[in-house]
Parts: sequence; C-alpha cells; structure tokens
Amino acid sequence: MHLRKVLTLSAAVLAASVMTLGSGIAQATTPHGPVAGVEVNGSKAAGSVPVDGSYKSGTATFAGVTVGCLSGGMSGVVNRGPNAAGPHFVFDELDLTCDSPLGEDAVMSLKDTAACNINTIMAGTVHDTVAVDTGALGGDPSRVPGVATVPSKCVEVSALSGCRFQVDGTIAIEFDEAIKTTSGVRSQNIHLNGNNLRTRNPNFFCFGLISNGGVITLNNIIMNLRVTAGTDAVRGINIYN
Repeated sequence: MHLRKVLTLSAAVLAASVMTLGSGIAQATTPHGPVAGVEVNGSKAAGSVPVDGSYKSGTATFAGVTVGCLSGGMSGVVNRGPNAAGPHFVFDELDLTCDSPLGEDAVMSLKDTAACNINTIMAGTVHDTVAVDTGALGGDPSRVPGVATVPSKCVEVSALSGCRFQVDGTIAIEFDEAIKTTSGVRSQNIHLNGNNLRTRNPNFFCFGLISNGGVITLNNIIMNLRVTAGTDAVRGINIYN
C-alpha cells in the first residue's frame, strides 16, 4: 500500500516536472512568422535609412561562360518600420564589373533615374531577433530570402570594345542578418543569385556573342551591406515578424 502510494506520487511529480519544463521551453521560444517590417539598430520607427554595399565575391554566367567578378557596389535605403508588403530595400545604385566572354571586362550599371529603382521584397518565416530566421537557399539560419525586380531598360552592360546591351528581370536575394566585423567595420551580407535576368538589345559590337533574351546567371554575388546613418550598428538590420 505505502509502496504503491510512493510510486504513484513519484510518477505525478515527474509528469508535472515534464509539463513545467515543456511549458518553459515554449515560453522561451522567440515568436516567429511572416515578415511584418524592418528594425534598424534597435529602432522600428517608420522611415527610410540609407545603406551602402561593396562587392565581396561571386561569379556570373552569360553567353554560356562563367566569369569571375572584380568589383562593384550597391546603395539605396532600407524601409524601416511596420511594412509587411514591402519593398523592404530600394536600391538606386548598382554597379558590377566582371570578366566577359568578349575577353574584356564588362560593367553592369543601373541608370540614375527614379523610374529605375530596384525594389526588393523579403519573405519567409522570420523572428524578432537577429540571426534566427528562415535559413533559405544557403542553409544559413540567419538568412532571409527575397526577390529584387530590375525594371526594363534600366540596367546597361558595356565593354571597352563598344558592346552594349540591357538587362532586366528579377534577382533572388538572400539577406544575411548575422553581423560581420572586418577591420573594425560592422556589416551584413546580401547575396544575389539566380538565372532570371535576361539580355536585351545587344548592339553590333557584341558580334553575336550576346543574344536578345539570353540568360544571365548570378552565382552568389555577395555584397557587404551596412547602414550609413547613426553609429550603433551592433544590431544592424533585422527583418522581424
């Protein structure tokens, strides 16, 4: 009788402990869900905050040839605050210099007009903390996926030989919320990927190497992106739910 009561009591205590532990874990889990907005350096106040990026690494494939890239940059704003629909980033400058099938460097540049802004919309399951998000194409838990739209007749590629053509379409984006520090400068990486860019209107000096409607593939072009307003970059840009 006494032994049975002791065993029953012990089982009840164990069950209660497990329930309490499970409840604690659930309460400690960071809330997550679809994108609701963007926090910058701890602030969710609505407003546009300037950002600037510099080329880190990556390659491009066009005319059937994969070439290395050499330099580049991008700048614009991140739209801070509640913003479920986006755009979350708007880039008004994008430059990328790569080798080319023409045997010379080719420069991809975004025209400097308001109609040629590249709007970027982020998606996926995100958290209210930095560095814990979807883990998109690269499998990194701090990455948030998105899509950048390149308007028609807004990006031109040029080479010294006189070859000129335009590029439009979309770019798959991954924004890595993890903070990187290089030579004391904090930044976050933005990755440009995908094969949804198309070549348009190549001129005579491209010698038929570039076709109208041909594919340009960006193979993990990485830019170091940083907020250029304010001094507190410990948290950086956080896409929250």
